[in-house]
Amino acid sequence: MPLSLQFMEDVWVRRSFSAAGHTLLVYDYLLTFSEEFVYIWKSPWTAIKIMFLLSRYGNLIGQTVIRLEEAGLLAHDSQKFCQGFAIFSTCFMLVSVESIHILVLLRAWAIWGTRRRVTNIFAWSYVVYIVVLMASSVWGLYTGNSRSLCTVFIFIRKNGFASVVHFQFLRVAQVCVATGPSR
Repeated sequence: MPLSLQFMEDVWVRRSFSAAGHTLLVYDYLLTFSEEFVYIWKSPWTAIKIMFLLSRYGNLIGQTVIRLEEAGLLAHDSQKFCQGFAIFSTCFMLVSVESIHILVLLRAWAIWGTRRRVTNIFAWSYVVYIVVLMASSVWGLYTGNSRSLCTVFIFIRKNGFASVVHFQFLRVAQVCVATGPSR
């Protein structure tokens, strides 16, 4: 299937921004590693330290995997791979964002005091946020009006059954792109 010049330019822009962003991410890790070694690695092991390290290095590993796919190094012309990668990247983004939210909440909790009232406010605010996030995602899936992460990878038919996206441009673009531009 021939692709438009605009589509191929969009894939090139995607790859370029991905490379630039990943380069900045690795550069930031290298810039801050000496402080991390002194303040994090030499400190006693705590739940906060473990969460920080999982967030920091889990994000680096996950972003590296995503970058390798966007560079066309992981796709292997496989629909099954792209469908699995779509699920991985969706779950990775959700876990990544939520781990950062939890670390910020823990930091605010420590700064504002560890009083029971503050703990309750933070905990219930986060629970409400998660419930609203999940409800809006489910609603978007069933109405088809959502631009949520889930609807990028799974389309819900009118009869309620899910069908996985076919990556029709995989052989030509060498990346997991589900659809071309609508222009």
